[in-house]
Amino acid sequence: MIATLNNVQQRGFAFVFFQLARLAREKRQLDKALAKTEAGLRLEPQNTWGQILLGELFNERADRARAVSHFKDVAAASFPHERGARGARDQD
Repeated sequence: MIATLNNVQQRGFAFVFFQLARLAREKRQLDKALAKTEAGLRLEPQNTWGQILLGELFNERADRARAVSHFKDVAAASFPHERGARGARDQD
């Protein structure tokens, strides 16, 4: 699994998908933009810009609940220690 995430050659192609997504978004082809973003994230799931773009696209497609859920998941994955620390403080 780690070898797949760290494949430098593979990650280089993710940028192409994100650019195609950006172009589709500019043309308001939101389904196409979403598909290209997801393809890029399959190659480089830890790409912060791609994760933000995905959440924004959910929102632009009027799927606000999915956008909020996505951003919460990204934040939780980005700051796993913060969630635990906050939970401990809440119990006091």
